[in-house]
Amino acid sequence: MTDRNLLKMFVEIHYWERLLFEVPHYVLDIYQRKEDLRNLRENVLLVVRAYNRIIAALSPEERGLFRERIRFLDKKIQPGLSKLHWSSKGASSAFINDCLLHASKIQQIVDNYKASNLSISRCAQVISETLLLPH
Repeated sequence: MTDRNLLKMFVEIHYWERLLFEVPHYVLDIYQRKEDLRNLRENVLLVVRAYNRIIAALSPEERGLFRERIRFLDKKIQPGLSKLHWSSKGASSAFINDCLLHASKIQQIVDNYKASNLSISRCAQVISETLLLPH
């Protein structure tokens, strides 16, 4: 079930309860965890945004330079796409924190790389404008 469908279901349940309709118990179990699921969704979106920020900051050529680091982050994220049982609160929190930690480290490396490139470019500009022969 996509998170959009889950959000729709929460709205429907809310109105079912207001209209005093009987709500199946398995649906109520999910609805009672609404806040936990919302927090989980927000935390997963933090990981997605961190990953996308790294990718967006790099040109295709620069992505080649950071291929190993991105691949490492991909391997960290992969269990969340295939193996992780998101219903276990402790495991999902630890997984998300681990992914955010590694994404933050890679973002810092990318930021340092970008700043160094800018500094090198400025130095090269100064060198190119410096006269080598006295007047």
